[in-house]
Amino acid sequence: MILVILSIPVTGNAKYYEALGPFPYRNANPMYLLFAALRPTTATALPEGFLRAEITSMYSNVYNVASGNGLSETMDMEELRTALNFDYGLPFGIEVGLEIPFIKTSSGFLDPFIQDYHKFFGFPNGGRELVPNNQFQAQVSRGGAIIYSFTETAFSLSDISFRVKGQIADEGPVMPAISWMFLIKAPTGKPSKGTGSGTWDPGLGFALQKSWGRFHAYINGQQFVTVGLGALNNNMSFGYFNWMAAGEISFTQRYSGVVELYGSTPLFNGMNVSRWDGQSMDMIVGIQGRYPYSGAFKEFHWQLGFAEDVNSAGPSVDFTAFLNVGVSFDLFEKKRYQGDMWAKR
Repeated sequence: MILVILSIPVTGNAKYYEALGPFPYRNANPMYLLFAALRPTTATALPEGFLRAEITSMYSNVYNVASGNGLSETMDMEELRTALNFDYGLPFGIEVGLEIPFIKTSSGFLDPFIQDYHKFFGFPNGGRELVPNNQFQAQVSRGGAIIYSFTETAFSLSDISFRVKGQIADEGPVMPAISWMFLIKAPTGKPSKGTGSGTWDPGLGFALQKSWGRFHAYINGQQFVTVGLGALNNNMSFGYFNWMAAGEISFTQRYSGVVELYGSTPLFNGMNVSRWDGQSMDMIVGIQGRYPYSGAFKEFHWQLGFAEDVNSAGPSVDFTAFLNVGVSFDLFEKKRYQGDMWAKR
């Protein structure tokens, strides 16, 4: 069905508008940040010899309180996740990547603003009015005994991820571009600080991409496996599926807007309340721009936007704002033979 939808022909302005791509967002729930996650991407691989370096930064206001079946969870905080990302193009449509993330948690300052925001738009407040503003809590209990917790964390290293993408089909008049993806997360963070799970988490997935003039569509999916988190193992789904669907409209050849949905099957189970073991889903809205250059320095790009949980009772966080900036280089300025089936540009 996905391939059929993406292959629907659209007539209109035949002028070429480059697809800039989806936003590399992820669920900012502190418990979900402990584990591997899909990093949204295009289905096109970087050309051979191209290096892209990017800083992604997301600031989230978190209020997630749930209890049931003898378990209780309280996550009330604000968090900053900043990551260094590097991607490099290899021969035959292969792209390799590295993410080095850092996390900072605190009591924050946004609670009054978020409550006023929810009240103004008529959004559910999720029980925020029942607790003091700008406090910090992070714990999971079973039978009244704390089985997992962490305190406010200074800017600390989280779990590093390694990824590989392989483009297996170029975009055609009907068919989308198609790639496979593999990611594995290394246990470089610390569970005691809320910056990692202490486990290796692998995941295998796919990416699709199709353009019609000014309009571009992206679909990603990735299946992950995890070995759990200590005392929480009995309440973990050891396999979970991440997905992303996004639409982009090119305002000009340099600027575009994106609307994106990002979700996953439950990472946890056993409490029988959706804030713990429901499906997560976020809607992300934002704008982006790119500035191409000649020579080895190819372009500068930026992305700016925010995310809101679609299901206020689920495990997604209430509000996230993000800013991403990056640059691209052609390290060798190779002269590529355009007739080569593997040539991308």
